[in-house]
Amino acid sequence: MDWLLFIITTKPLYILLAILFYTLPIIIPFLWIGLGIDEVPQKIKSFIRTQQSIEVENIKKESISIDSLKSFNKLSNQFNVVINPSYEDFDDSHFTIQWKKASSPHVLKSIFSCDNGIWKCCGGFDGSQKVERRVQGDTVIDFEPSSDSISYITNDIWHYFQCSRRQLRKEEKAGEVHRHGGRCQRIKSVKHVTWHIRSK
Repeated sequence: MDWLLFIITTKPLYILLAILFYTLPIIIPFLWIGLGIDEVPQKIKSFIRTQQSIEVENIKKESISIDSLKSFNKLSNQFNVVINPSYEDFDDSHFTIQWKKASSPHVLKSIFSCDNGIWKCCGGFDGSQKVERRVQGDTVIDFEPSSDSISYITNDIWHYFQCSRRQLRKEEKAGEVHRHGGRCQRIKSVKHVTWHIRSK
């Protein structure tokens, strides 16, 4: 018992922390019930009552031809240049392409770099179209194999909404297509540019 008396007299802070550690899990549920659901922060309420959905608005699809792809090989310490490349040649995280729009004879040059899965245009034209609508943040760029035998660029705007879970369940049960209305709140709109590169 001498050791217990020693701890109580010399380390009261440790005793208090130990009591709190063991009693808080019992006290917190009672405090939560006592506060009532109306006092739960608005953001938590919103998360419980709503669900995020995305509506994609197609802006433009434009055919292109890629003349050359230039990338740096770290192993050989040399630049690799591929003429008339296909999607399989786009295997580097940093490259330069020379390309043309189908509607124009002018050669364009674009430099792209990827960091942690996020593509950025470091120089030249990223392929995006000017839009009248207000968009937030940086343009999202992606590369994927083309479903056709040609290469093309698509420009879309992704509209992010918070929609009522109750309304979504009701419409799903009735077999109806959800249309964003008065109960839906648009959070943001982001421009997406996708380069669809022809495959071999």
